[in-house]
Amino acid sequence: CLQHDADPFPDHPTGWEHVPQPEIRVGPFDKMRPPFECPAVND
Repeated sequence: CLQHDADPFPDHPTGWEHVPQPEIRVGPFDKMRPPFECPAVND
């Protein structure tokens, strides 16, 4: 996620290599993200 001025939020990880990935569950979750999560780049 980036702030409106395109700067990263404080303490926000810049990479995903150390972020635990959620398990893929049955269902079309590509467009059903919770509002507090960052949208994907290709959304």
